[in-house]
Amino acid sequence: MYELHGWITLLDNTYESNFDTLDPMIQQLNSLINKAHWTTMSVELRPLNGTYHLSVDINANRKRDEARLADEILQFVADHLSGSYGILHDRDDERSDPPGPNAFRVRVIRRGQIVQESDNFLSPCRPLIED
Repeated sequence: MYELHGWITLLDNTYESNFDTLDPMIQQLNSLINKAHWTTMSVELRPLNGTYHLSVDINANRKRDEARLADEILQFVADHLSGSYGILHDRDDERSDPPGPNAFRVRVIRRGQIVQESDNFLSPCRPLIED
């Protein structure tokens, strides 16, 4: 089982967005999003009150192409939309590296950087969310 849930607020810089530079990046991001054609993955890009928001959800039997596309989208945002910020939680029951198969990994994006953080809220899955 592989699952991922996350949200990102999309901004082209950390001070004030410039739609002249933001809009072309959003168009490129949309072409990546259009690759998400699986029934196990949902990617939504929504404008709310003049700001773009991205949500990504995956629920698949195992980690495969959906996870690679989510990583590609996240890296695109970090590389081209440096004011963006958000959080992605993922869990892979076949993960051998830390945090292991019984825990969520949290990736935080801020100021063009992707950082892995420990998860205190849902991990370890047993006993916090599973019997």
